[in-house]
Amino acid sequence: MANDYKQLTLDEKLRLLTGKNVWEFMYYPGKVNQLKMSDGPCGLRKVSHDGGEGKQESFKATAMPAPSVLSNSWSRETVKKVASGIADDCIEQDVDVLLAVGVNLKRDPRCGRNFEYFSEDAYLAGTLAKEFLDGVQEKGVGTSLKHYCANNTERDRLWSSSNVDLRTLNELYLYPFELATKANPTTVMSSYNLVNGTHTAENDYLTKILRNRFSFKGVYVSDWNACHNRSKALLATCDVDMPYVDDSYINLKKGLEDGYITEADVDASCQRICNLLNWVEDNKPLRVKTTDLTSRHAIAKEGALEGAVLLKNDGILPLKTGKNIAVFGKFDGENIAGGGSARVNPYVDALPLNKTIPMVDPTANIFDKSYGYIFGYSKAMCDYDNLPLALEIAKDKDYIVIHASTSYAIESEQHDRQSIKFDPYIEDFINKIAKINPNVIVVMYAGSVIDVSAWEKSAKAILYAGFAGEAVNEAVSELLFGKVSPSGKLSETFINKLEDSFAYQIGYGDYGVDYKEGLLLGYRYYDKKKVKVRYPFGYGLSYAKFTYSNLSVTEKDGNLYATFDVKNDSDVSAKEVVQVYVGYQKAGKDEPIRTLAGFDKHYIEAGKTKTITVQINPRAFEFYNVSTEEFEVKHGKYDVFVGGSSKDLPLSAVILK
Repeated sequence: MANDYKQLTLDEKLRLLTGKNVWEFMYYPGKVNQLKMSDGPCGLRKVSHDGGEGKQESFKATAMPAPSVLSNSWSRETVKKVASGIADDCIEQDVDVLLAVGVNLKRDPRCGRNFEYFSEDAYLAGTLAKEFLDGVQEKGVGTSLKHYCANNTERDRLWSSSNVDLRTLNELYLYPFELATKANPTTVMSSYNLVNGTHTAENDYLTKILRNRFSFKGVYVSDWNACHNRSKALLATCDVDMPYVDDSYINLKKGLEDGYITEADVDASCQRICNLLNWVEDNKPLRVKTTDLTSRHAIAKEGALEGAVLLKNDGILPLKTGKNIAVFGKFDGENIAGGGSARVNPYVDALPLNKTIPMVDPTANIFDKSYGYIFGYSKAMCDYDNLPLALEIAKDKDYIVIHASTSYAIESEQHDRQSIKFDPYIEDFINKIAKINPNVIVVMYAGSVIDVSAWEKSAKAILYAGFAGEAVNEAVSELLFGKVSPSGKLSETFINKLEDSFAYQIGYGDYGVDYKEGLLLGYRYYDKKKVKVRYPFGYGLSYAKFTYSNLSVTEKDGNLYATFDVKNDSDVSAKEVVQVYVGYQKAGKDEPIRTLAGFDKHYIEAGKTKTITVQINPRAFEFYNVSTEEFEVKHGKYDVFVGGSSKDLPLSAVILK
């Protein structure tokens, strides 16, 4: 059936713009079809019913790595494969639109939803988000690109204004949305916050850019309860206010009566809604699953493998087989994902390392089998009293492996983190164990930056697994034993302490957050201000050693390309993330030294050399002219840098634009 709003009465059209309930648009059988939506970015979260006392229960689904982990993979292929796997869960559960993915930038390391987002870099975030959207929609399932835009804190999220100058807004915070909308997402979701004093659902400056510059033709939907003046939002082309509230319908009706909005405004939104419903109907033949539960679990494991970042290795990794290993620390379902609408009820319970290590090395002697497997460190768990026993066990072991984590209660929507450190009991546990036995390997489970300064010296190796879903420790065990070489690299800077963050230094104003740092977001700030960081943007160790050489920059069909050789100078075949940065030689005092302008990930066999070509992003040579409201080339000399991280760039060339 073709959906046609013209069959509806005026009253029915108004209700079409206000949602039916929490998860559906209003529908009218025989006229306008039903549409079913569900969360989320780390795997499907389809709510089945209210479990009482406000607690929602959800169907089981595959718990995939969070976007923060996928971003650390720097792999377009991995991101798309994970998204396609999530789409298969949607097909099984009869979901029309997946409310994902978020592409907001990581301005503040404390933001509770950073695990849902990709990066502090706009180009990386937008590029990978497009792959995610393509992976879902190619299966005939719609998507929702969110949260539009400048949603960088959960503090006072309904009323906080992100106050951003227009150059910064257009060059940074809007750019990942521009890149991601090239996937033609079926919907874009507004954010909760205000931008420069106006709620995003009602902000016609933002929606004109979305509709005109980004050519978005789909449905602009409010985040749940993010719409405050329904008629004003309609004029800003916000098509649906979710979820249903009486006030929304009443406001539209009064807006019509007062002449503030017209029936033509109503019809325009109704048409876009019907276009979406027709897209869903037309694409149902694409809803063919290509995976089962077992293969989706394997996809989750692949994402965890690709996105894990080896931060430190004093030669202890990879582990040798047949050794005596003690595994300590709390690990359960709290460690695999953040909280809120992104939380998944997994089909498969994630296993702790003492269960997954024997899957890789059956000859390993996991000593704690007779003691209940895991010795915890959290006072809240009443397990900290096990420390004396843990110290005794640790004395003569070949290796000590420690789970160290935050949880979905700490990193979640609706609130920000107060600290970027682990619980003091975790830090103390690591340090005390290391005094008994120095062969400590720490595996970190978190959604964003962790300050490791209090215990880093106590660990011989640190592997940042992140919130990596139900198969995380199956992947971690393979990485620890060198079955696969770590290949993830950081998509956000790990600072030494919270006080080093520009967001922390700026703080909160009376009317929200003033983005005083301007263009100097993330590594751009730390590079420009020469702030020492713990682990830089793009950083990640490998069991292989890569050497870069022979850079040339050429032009073809109006595009610039960096071509160079990468040699694997080791006996370990592995993947390497290659990164291209561009810097304007006459950058102003408030402009970055260099920015990411291209990347790719390649498997290079031991001892082999691979010639790699990466297209340089044209936007790297442009700035947003506030006067002309256009992006313009900034002419002059540019440095092109190539290497393995933002701080490891052995190759360079100079070009003229």
